[in-house]
Amino acid sequence: MVARYDDYVNVRRDIGYEDESQREVMLDAIERAARESVADLDTTDGYRLDYGDGWVLARPSGTEPVVRIYAEARSADRADDLANQLYDAVSGNRVE
Repeated sequence: MVARYDDYVNVRRDIGYEDESQREVMLDAIERAARESVADLDTTDGYRLDYGDGWVLARPSGTEPVVRIYAEARSADRADDLANQLYDAVSGNRVE
């Protein structure tokens, strides 16, 4: 049963924030990027973009001051590309 799912690669990125105002700016940037995307958007658990050949989800952590970005695709390159698209949308608001 598991073998049919072996070909998927998962990627995760975390982007920290210092306060609620910075968190809101980051979420606004993700929402803009999601709304401008050609992907199917699902906002049930954050902003999940389904491209058919992979998906990416961005949402704030419930336990840490970070926004988490998850991506899944059949290749590592595609999963990285999907994660980086949303990461880049908020990188100007990132805490180093």
